[in-house]
Amino acid sequence: MRHAAKLLSLVILLALSGCFEKEVFSEVPLLSFDDVVFIDAPNDGPNRAVDTLIVTFSFEDEGGDFGLDPSLDVGPPHHIFDGVFDSLENVVTINGSGYTPPFYSIPIGLFNTNEGAQYFYFPDSAELIGNTISPPPYNCDEYLVIENDTIYGKQNPFYNNFFVIIERKIGEDEYEPLLVDPCAPGFNGRIPVFDPEGKEGQIVWKQTTNTLRLTLGDDIWRVRIYVYDRSLNKSNEVFSQDFIITDITQKIAG
Repeated sequence: MRHAAKLLSLVILLALSGCFEKEVFSEVPLLSFDDVVFIDAPNDGPNRAVDTLIVTFSFEDEGGDFGLDPSLDVGPPHHIFDGVFDSLENVVTINGSGYTPPFYSIPIGLFNTNEGAQYFYFPDSAELIGNTISPPPYNCDEYLVIENDTIYGKQNPFYNNFFVIIERKIGEDEYEPLLVDPCAPGFNGRIPVFDPEGKEGQIVWKQTTNTLRLTLGDDIWRVRIYVYDRSLNKSNEVFSQDFIITDITQKIAG
C-alpha cells in the first residue's frame, strides 16, 4: 500500500510538471512575417520628403543573441571587409605595386562615431592566401574605399544580420529577385541588440528610398526576409503576401 501511495504521488508530480512546462524556443532564430508598408511621401515643394519601406516581423531565439552591438560587434565575424595584405602588412590597393608575398586576408572592422567612420584591422585573424593575387578592375564587391585608399579584398557576408529581398512574381509560385545596384545601400542592414535577455520580440525595420515606387511599377511582388544571430545561425526565410505597390501604400500629407 505504501508503494502504491508513492507511485501515485510520482504520477501526480509528473502530471503537474507537465502543466507548467517552460516555453522552449529554438537556438536557430525563428521568424514570422507580420507586415510590409510603403510610405509615400509628398513630392511637391522645395523640401521633398523621403519615401520609406517598413517591414515588421516577430522573432524567437533561444540563444538570446539576436542583434549586433554597434560598438562591440565590429571585429570577426561581423567585420565589414576582408582586406588583402602582403607579408610586411602593407595593404593591397587598386593601383598599388611592389608588394612582398605571400599575401594574407585580414578582417577590417568599421566603427561609426560622431566624428565619422573609424576602421580597425585584426591581424590575429589573418588567413594565408598564397604567393600570387590578381586584383580585378574596380567593383563594389571586391574593393573598400577608406579615405584615399581603395583596398582590394572582399565584402564580409556577415557584416549585416538582416536581409531583405524583394521578388517579382513571374509565374505560378515563381519569383525572381529585384536586381539591386551592388554599389547602392540596398535594403539589408544591421539590427541592433533588441534586449540583452530577450528571446522573443517584434522588430520594425525602416528603409528610406526615393526610387522603389517607380521601380516596382504595376508588377506583383513579395518581400522575403531572414536574419543571422551573433552565432551566425541563419533563421528560417519568411515571406509577405503578394502585393502591388499601391496595395501597401500609405500616403502622408504634404
